[in-house]
Amino acid sequence: MSLNEQGHYAEAVHIISALIENNPVTDELLNVLGLSLRRLNRLTEAKACYNSVTPTSPAGGEAQYQLGLIALSENKNDTAKQHFQNALDLNPRLTPVHRNMSLVITYDKDHPHLRDMQQLLNEGDLQPSAESELRFALYKALNDTRQYDAAFEHLEQGNSLKKQTIRYSIEKDEGIFAYLKHTFAEPAPVATSELGFRPIFIVGLPRSGTTVTERILCGCEGVTGAGELQYSTTAMSKLMQQMATKKQTKFTQADAQALRDAVGQAMQGHANGAPVVIDKMPLNFRWVGGLLAAFPEARIVYTTRMPRDQLWSLYQVCMAGSGNGFSYDLSDIAQYQALTRDLMQHWMRLFPDQIHQLDYHALTKDPEEHIRPLVDFCGLEWSDDCLHPENRESAIQTASLQQARQPIYHRSTPDWLPHEARLASAFEQLNQLGL
Repeated sequence: MSLNEQGHYAEAVHIISALIENNPVTDELLNVLGLSLRRLNRLTEAKACYNSVTPTSPAGGEAQYQLGLIALSENKNDTAKQHFQNALDLNPRLTPVHRNMSLVITYDKDHPHLRDMQQLLNEGDLQPSAESELRFALYKALNDTRQYDAAFEHLEQGNSLKKQTIRYSIEKDEGIFAYLKHTFAEPAPVATSELGFRPIFIVGLPRSGTTVTERILCGCEGVTGAGELQYSTTAMSKLMQQMATKKQTKFTQADAQALRDAVGQAMQGHANGAPVVIDKMPLNFRWVGGLLAAFPEARIVYTTRMPRDQLWSLYQVCMAGSGNGFSYDLSDIAQYQALTRDLMQHWMRLFPDQIHQLDYHALTKDPEEHIRPLVDFCGLEWSDDCLHPENRESAIQTASLQQARQPIYHRSTPDWLPHEARLASAFEQLNQLGL
C-alpha cells in the first residue's frame, strides 16, 4: 500500500520531493506529488505540480482531472468544468471525470454530455470499476431530467459494480465491531504526554453532517479543520494487528501512548499554529475507545441523521476509494446503520461526558439552539460566525462539498421521494432493525 493510500501525505511529499531534486522530473511523479499536496490542503503547490505536467502527455488527462477536483473543492465550478473537459478531450474514457463533470452540470434531455456518456456506455467495453463511475454520472444526469426509472436503474447497476469491485462483506465489519466492544469493554488506561494542540474528532456515518459540523466549529477562534484524516485508521489497524499477534485482549497504556504519538505527530502537521485541530473522518467512530485513551483531552462529536435520509444519501454517491464499502448495497447500508448505532451506544455508555450527539435534522430546524451547546461542549468561545458555515472560504474535499456551501436550511421534502417505491424494501428493513 502506498504512502498516499495510508494517509501519510507529508512523508510522501518529503520522499517525492527528494526524488525530483536528484532525478529528472517526470509527469508521473508530478501527478503523485500533486495528489499528496492536495490531500494536505496545500492547494497552491498542488496546482503548480499539475500545471507543470506536459498537457499532451499520457499523464496530462490525470493532471487536468486533478485540477478540476481542486477547482470544485474551491467552489469554482466553471473552472472545474473546463479542466474536466480538457481531461476528456485528452481521454474521453476517463469515467471518474465524467462522474465529477456531472456534479457541475444541471442537465436537460438534450445535453451533449449526457449523449456522450450514453454513447460511451453503449460501446460496451468498460472495466467494471470504470462502468460503475459512468453509471453514477448517468444517474445524476437522468435524475436531473426526471427520468426516474432509468436513473435508478443506472444507480442500482453502478452500486452493484462498485460493490463487486471492492468485494465488500458486511460480515467482516460485524466481526470488527464485536471485537472492538470486547477489547474496550471498559475505558482503557490513558496516555499522559504533552501535546501541542487539542483534538476534536467529528464522527458518524458519511453524509451525516460531519462537513457542516466542522465548518460550524471553524467559526470559533483558534480552530482549524484538517478535513478527513487517515491517521487514526492506519495507526489503530496496526495496533490491532500487533495485539492479535501477541494474543493481547485489552488495550494498554502503552498502546494508548503509541496511538497518541503516531496520530498526534501527524495531526500536528495540520495545526498551522492553532490550539484546536478537527479531524472529521466519519468512520473514526470505530476507534473512539482507542482515541479517548490516547487523547483524554479530546472531544468527540457524533453526528446522526434520519435513517431514511442517511440511507439514500449514501446510496446515491460514489465515493473515492474502498473505505465505505457498505454504502453500495441498500441492505448493507441498513445493517451498517444498526451496527453504527450499537457501537456508538457502547461508546456513549463508557464516555458519557466526552461524546456529544448532534442530530442533523434537528440542527437544520433550529441551528442556534443546537450550535450553542455544541460549541460549549467543545470548550470553545462562542462566535456568531458559527451560525454561517457557508461563509467559510476553505476548500472542501468531500462528497458533501455542494451542500456544505449552502446556508443551514431545513428540507421540507426528502430528495428520495421520487424513488420511494423502489426503496420500499430497504425502508422496511430499517423499520425491522428499529431504525
